[in-house]
Amino acid sequence: MSFPQFPNGDFEEKISLRENVEGEFQYDVNIGWELHQVSYDKVKSGISISKRCLGAVQCNNKECGKIVRPASSNKRIEVQIAGPCTFCKVHSLEHVTCSVRVNFKICGQLGHFKHKGTHTHGIFEALHDTMEVLDKVEERVLECPSETAYALKIGTSIVRPQQPARPMRLISKALHRHGKIKRYRRNYLTKAGKLPYTRPSLERAAEELGELKDDFPGYFRSVDVMPSQFCIAFSVPGIAARANFHKHPILTDVTYDCFPKGYYLCSTNVFFEELGKFGVIFQAVIDGLSAEHFKAYFLAFFRTFGAVIGNMDKEIDINFSGLVMDFSQAQRAGMFLAFKEAFPQSTIDPSTLLRGCYHHYQQSVQRLVSNHAIVPVESKDVILDLTSLMYNARSEQSFNRAVEQLRDEFPTCERWIQWWTKDEIAAMIFRSKDALKKELQESNCRTTNGIEALHHDLYRIIERKKPIIFTLRQMFSYLQSIEVDFECFDNGVKVKDAAKKSYKPKKQRYVSDGCAPDTTLSLLGSAGRKNKNCDQETTLEGKKNDLPKDGTGGKTGNKKGERSSQMKEKKSKKDDGMCEDDGQVKEEEGETRRERLARLREEKTRQVREAYKQNKMKRRKEAEEREAKRLKAQDEDEDMREDALELVPQELDLSPIPDYILQQYQISQQDFAGLYCPRDDGNCGWRAVSAVLFDKEDRYYVVKEGMVATLEREKDFFKHIYDDDQFKRLFNKLTQPEGTVSFQFWFDTIDCPTLLAHTCRRPVIMLAGPYSATYLPFQERDTMVDSHVVENDPIVLLGYL
Repeated sequence: MSFPQFPNGDFEEKISLRENVEGEFQYDVNIGWELHQVSYDKVKSGISISKRCLGAVQCNNKECGKIVRPASSNKRIEVQIAGPCTFCKVHSLEHVTCSVRVNFKICGQLGHFKHKGTHTHGIFEALHDTMEVLDKVEERVLECPSETAYALKIGTSIVRPQQPARPMRLISKALHRHGKIKRYRRNYLTKAGKLPYTRPSLERAAEELGELKDDFPGYFRSVDVMPSQFCIAFSVPGIAARANFHKHPILTDVTYDCFPKGYYLCSTNVFFEELGKFGVIFQAVIDGLSAEHFKAYFLAFFRTFGAVIGNMDKEIDINFSGLVMDFSQAQRAGMFLAFKEAFPQSTIDPSTLLRGCYHHYQQSVQRLVSNHAIVPVESKDVILDLTSLMYNARSEQSFNRAVEQLRDEFPTCERWIQWWTKDEIAAMIFRSKDALKKELQESNCRTTNGIEALHHDLYRIIERKKPIIFTLRQMFSYLQSIEVDFECFDNGVKVKDAAKKSYKPKKQRYVSDGCAPDTTLSLLGSAGRKNKNCDQETTLEGKKNDLPKDGTGGKTGNKKGERSSQMKEKKSKKDDGMCEDDGQVKEEEGETRRERLARLREEKTRQVREAYKQNKMKRRKEAEEREAKRLKAQDEDEDMREDALELVPQELDLSPIPDYILQQYQISQQDFAGLYCPRDDGNCGWRAVSAVLFDKEDRYYVVKEGMVATLEREKDFFKHIYDDDQFKRLFNKLTQPEGTVSFQFWFDTIDCPTLLAHTCRRPVIMLAGPYSATYLPFQERDTMVDSHVVENDPIVLLGYL
């Protein structure tokens, strides 16, 4: 409880003090008036505080007359009244003295207040708010921590709409200043640990990270929180395992506004044919944008997918088509450093795996064209043709000719040309350099638009500038939704609906009734538009008829030359019989020279456009030939797989085995009917075995029961092979209840295949990353078991961890 505000006259009151968490009683002696302490004495079971009123400061200007709070001492009041009034800026301030005395006695949990005398001045703004007001402000701030101070002042916002509005001034009239509300909000959010820029302690951060890891098992790939090496890498196991790096290049970009200042989100995604769209396969939080930070990111990426990409040059060349990104030099240098460290035995030049974004190149061209101080308006088409020729040039000579012509025509663009023709930049974007890997250069994915759309999705679901752990939880929820798309696809459910075309007529756009008729349509109506078209046709027809026939196809004349010839003819008729003076001769010579230069420029532009059209037709023809070859090869592959697929049960949804898997393990396509991908609920290994044995994956629990029976029946034998802890771990894996299981209960690559081969009396082949292993059944001493013939067909399992 607080003492009353701005009391007057003889007044006494007793209040009960509030006890805090530590058992101490809280009180404040701010009663609104500016008081000066006279004495502070200890009395029986408490303290006694005596104070006197310092009065007020009043402006004597008749047009103002404002009363303001005095300073905290007499000396400061003298300085205050020597200055001008805050409101009228006139030096007319006066100190109004006051003889009021007040006394506060604090005894235990009671406060006794005495006020004697009447104030000789009016009420001014209080400096401090009461404890009751502060409690209400804290409650209002913590209701919605994401609401801004200005929204609290107004009482409603887009984040938390309120009807009617609840402005802070309803709590107290003193709460009307934005700066004061902003200070209260920052203090209370910091106290509650909800301020976006407030970093939790190391222990709390580790605890929150552990909770997040338990809620999303298998998402975290690596966590490094060292300064300048900060990198929290994560990905969804079910999505990352489906990525086809051989057929589609990956896209990488940085999101700037997801986390607090100084932290950035770097993401990598790839196109998934199952969904018909791009999906995120790898992300990381970094605390900088230097080459070292991007090195940490790409190093974590290569280590995560190292089993898929491979280690040797032949494996990398087959399994990894490349990377598309913008032209950031830090990202480029970081990728090179990470590639050399992740693949130390490789001799591949990493610059051949890095392609620049065509959209970023076009954006740079458009910004250059839009700067009319550098590129004149009439030369816009010329520079667009030349920059397009630079990109599409197949030979080094064509590229150099386009660059030289661009330098000659637009010398002010020299610095722009130098930047794009640097070796490291030109190799990423221009075809004539022939520096990229063939699969990467010919890929249809030439922009980072597939990942730019990710920024828009994240900003719609993630609260910006929040703590990292809080934002990661929202981001993992977003990644889970992508994982559900794959589950729907596996279950035969449509993932993406086709957009329906709307045939409803569009509504007419509202036209402001406050605009004067200043357009051709509004002034002349449809007749004006018709006349305009007729004028254009007449001008074009006259231009065609008046062009000179000089062997250049009738394209060397121009409208300017026509007007100048007409002017000469009129002038000659007017001055007939008179001799031309020297000024007229010089004018005609200058006009002739300008016409000749105009014809040369038009002829050069025509040649460039014709060359561009020819190159465009040539590229289109080559693209059609490549597409025909690809379709022919695809049809041949389909014919070869028809015979093998006839023997496969129809209920198994098999997909063709990728070429990089066949080449990685040196196996033949004819030996396998196809690739089957079971449901990834942690039992995928046993589900795959069930599909081999029973032609359906939902009997995986029968496989587990058979392995448990073998393990219990020959307990001594397997305990001789494994130690007690290893035996218990294997037994726990097999006795888990049906449903999704965590990472530690997955089908491993050593113990489970060994027991499975002995249980099924069939060889088990494990293909895991760049390694493969074959497990054969043990030969039993029992004669009945020895008489059993081991089947020849092995159980082949392909797994990526």
